[in-house]
Amino acid sequence: MLSVKKVNKEDVPLAFFARPEYAFLSAVIWGTGDTCNRPEVLGRDLTLIHNPKATAPLPRGWIREGSEYWGENDQLQKRAWWREIVAAGPATD
Repeated sequence: MLSVKKVNKEDVPLAFFARPEYAFLSAVIWGTGDTCNRPEVLGRDLTLIHNPKATAPLPRGWIREGSEYWGENDQLQKRAWWREIVAAGPATD
């Protein structure tokens, strides 16, 4: 398993999704925005990483904003939802 050594010589795993004890995590989501650094469009700063070994996986496209990553055929895939939304133009109802 891929890991790095901490200052106290303890191993820190880098691939926690590969560990069976993290199968309860469907995905990890985070954003870079805060009260002083807000994105122009709410949610555009979000990043969602799917856990390929999740016992209850989220469907791709679960949140259609920001960027989404998943593994497929041993390759990392990315979908930048915000680019598709910008390309589609404003919503019309």
